[in-house]
Amino acid sequence: MKAGSRVSLFVLLLTLGILLVTPPSQAYGKITVYEAKKANEFGLLATAYNVLARVLGDEVAACIELEQLNREGGGKDSTNFELSRSEDGQKLKISGKDGVTMLSGAYHYMRWRMNASVTWSGLGNDLIVENPIRTRDAFVETLVGLNTPVRVSARGEWSYYMQPCTNSYSSAFWTAERWLQEIDWMALHGVTHPTMYMVYEPIWQRILDDLNETSAFPGPAFLGWFRMGNMEDTWAGPAPRTYINRQAGLAQILLRRMRALGMFPILPGFSGSIPCSLRRHFPNATIVSMPWEGFRASCFLDGPSSSATFEDIGQRYYHTLQELFGSDHVYAIDHFNEMTPVDGSTRALARTSELTYQVMSAADSSAVWVMQGWFLRERYGCRKANRCNKVYWNQQRLGAYFSSIPRQQLVVLDLNASEQSLSYDTYGFLEHYFLTCIIHVFGGNRGIHGNLTSLATLYATAQRDYPANALGVGLAMEAIEADPIVFEIFSESRWGTPGTFGLAQQTKLHPKTPPNLTFPLALYVDNWANSRYSADVDARVVHGLRMLTHAAWGLYSSAYDNSDSGAIVSFPFGHRGCCSANPNILHLVPGQVLKPQHPGGQRHGIKGEANASWAFSSAKEIVHGARQTTSPLTRGLEYDLIDLVRQVMDHIFWDLCRIWEASVGRRDHHEARSLRAALLEQIDEADELLSSSPDWLLGRWIARAREYGTANVQDANLFEYNARNQVTRWGRDAQHSLNDYARKYWAGLLSGFYKIRWDIATNEAIFAMQFNRTVDIDAARERCEEFEVRWQRNFHDQYPNSPQGNALAIAGRFFDKINAHSLTSRLQGWTMAPSARLTAQPAWHRNHEVLSYFCDMMRSCAGFSTEGYFFSSTQSSLRIPAPGVVLYVKTASTF
Repeated sequence: MKAGSRVSLFVLLLTLGILLVTPPSQAYGKITVYEAKKANEFGLLATAYNVLARVLGDEVAACIELEQLNREGGGKDSTNFELSRSEDGQKLKISGKDGVTMLSGAYHYMRWRMNASVTWSGLGNDLIVENPIRTRDAFVETLVGLNTPVRVSARGEWSYYMQPCTNSYSSAFWTAERWLQEIDWMALHGVTHPTMYMVYEPIWQRILDDLNETSAFPGPAFLGWFRMGNMEDTWAGPAPRTYINRQAGLAQILLRRMRALGMFPILPGFSGSIPCSLRRHFPNATIVSMPWEGFRASCFLDGPSSSATFEDIGQRYYHTLQELFGSDHVYAIDHFNEMTPVDGSTRALARTSELTYQVMSAADSSAVWVMQGWFLRERYGCRKANRCNKVYWNQQRLGAYFSSIPRQQLVVLDLNASEQSLSYDTYGFLEHYFLTCIIHVFGGNRGIHGNLTSLATLYATAQRDYPANALGVGLAMEAIEADPIVFEIFSESRWGTPGTFGLAQQTKLHPKTPPNLTFPLALYVDNWANSRYSADVDARVVHGLRMLTHAAWGLYSSAYDNSDSGAIVSFPFGHRGCCSANPNILHLVPGQVLKPQHPGGQRHGIKGEANASWAFSSAKEIVHGARQTTSPLTRGLEYDLIDLVRQVMDHIFWDLCRIWEASVGRRDHHEARSLRAALLEQIDEADELLSSSPDWLLGRWIARAREYGTANVQDANLFEYNARNQVTRWGRDAQHSLNDYARKYWAGLLSGFYKIRWDIATNEAIFAMQFNRTVDIDAARERCEEFEVRWQRNFHDQYPNSPQGNALAIAGRFFDKINAHSLTSRLQGWTMAPSARLTAQPAWHRNHEVLSYFCDMMRSCAGFSTEGYFFSSTQSSLRIPAPGVVLYVKTASTF
């Protein structure tokens, strides 16, 4: 028996094994097949009914009738659903061409008629299904008013889901059960073209076996970059063969489910990137490398000079792909993801794309190439600045690379369209089809942000400007399970202006509202709350959520505002790597005790002084309302409350850093030590809040990784190292520019990792102040990095895998602590002279109770102004008029 045959047999047995041993979820509906549909067990209707049964329960699902329509020829007219009542008025009838279309209609009905929702739950094991109606009678009541059929047509044909990074940052250690739930989520949210990158390594494993070559792949948490050709070496690996085989079996299960629902899975195609061990088998081929971020680069076949080898390996690749996994004629191929071509001549670029397309189309005459447009991001803004011929991908190179691919056979992902759309600067991707995508979440960083109004109309705008080739939308986040409202609203935008079906009577908007009309943001947020929180939730919760439209979700909030993810998770000694959080948050430099400097950068999603204040007020309102709500918190409300309050805690930490720096600069030993203790306590308080929910636990991420390595302790330790390294150092050493890129706000990580770094940094500053010497920043940085290296392999330290404590109680104590401080003596229209200021820059907060809290922590503080400044004196001789400003003082004696 050939090695390849052995792999196929193993994959088949493993597939059956996974199906047999995967236990059904208890919180989420069981994976069963309707008795009435068993004759068509793997058919479209049965698969779609199963999704409804898992989400709504058997009793309500039985009240829904699905009808498959015969829509030949494709196009937007074939991607619509129709909602109507059955003749007896007791059932909801949903018509559509496939499972995805019908389930999109079902979810539309859930959101806007049933006030229910299905969203992610962070690191929780199950999707969050909120407010589902569970009885037949209650469901029939929702049909009242649906007197005429409602037909909703899709604006775009395609809905893309999951870029290569997503598999590493989110799903590297998912079980079959968790993956199948995600497919349910995809179907309900209208995903037509999900990616399935996990087939990549099994394909190469089979090819290497057939050629008697050895294989070596990076660790599971880093395979995404191997698949894009960025990383060749066995960093955090090699991935065990048992893992590769398990992924192969899992992929076959998932592909069958996706196809049964009418999806078109996108499989990785052949780009010319090969395992470097193939050098020995093809010694005459020209193989080049394109370095990436300090890692050993992949090996690329130079197509123009090695076309015969390129075709040979490409044919083997596609044959193996189709044999093991079948095909839906859609292939993801990227040549230059964050890499510069070795040969940038127009001839070489044209030949590279031409040869890639020829090999793909020879294997599959109906093949469509899906390409990430990320490599063109340097062109953003080039037309307005008149510099398009000054960037690397100038008009000549762009034209040469794209010209060899037929326009009907290429779909380009405008990956970061919410912030840096490239459609205009590439002339509509030279008239090829493209998808309007959002990334929004980078590396799994958390931060409530996103201009919901812009996101709701983003695709409509692209379609208006490029009606012939704007093909659809894409959710291209690097990691999922964050900011659910953002992805909810953007996935809805494929069907028209989000919410207009449910809000039509209130807003008089047609489902295809032109993008220049105002999006009903406040009404949408109200409905989001209704579909996510219990019916008896206190009105202050909804009001607090609405307040976020002035900050994180408002008209003036950037759709993409996540360049950092908070102060606590920052490296204390400033910028480290291309994407480290909040450079210069701790301004310790050689030769000085410190150098106070206003950060001036973006802050954890909600940015700016006014927005930080709005965030505090919003969180305070939500916590107060939740305390007044008699029923237990829903999972959705608990998640949102924790997400917002931990962000507010981070804002408090940021301002404490500024105040602490100032006290060190004044050499106020007592105050500096007191504030240092407050800084570290704030980290512990945030960690305690996150520990109260299963959605925010480092221990759960590590446990998932170790459970994947059940073959032996060595594999379990390897997978845990993958899990730890990815969320911290992201690489071998500090020279890699991705250190801290995938930083996370998780319980255990705050207290067990970030707090230690802050302890080292602040302790060094205290000692420098105490002994009147300069800060030895190099020594302190070295101690931090030595700790990080040890932490990655400290497999004996275990972190809780289950929640501890009550989120609402912890959040309530936090606000009670802040609210206990309030200075009442005030002077309207006055501030103090700069010479009286205790801090060089104002605090981010403007809330009276927050500034009072800070002032009370400083024995040197005599008062503060609503500008955010703290003063050492409020004597009348130093006061200056300031219209609109209020001066607060600690005691009446200073008047």
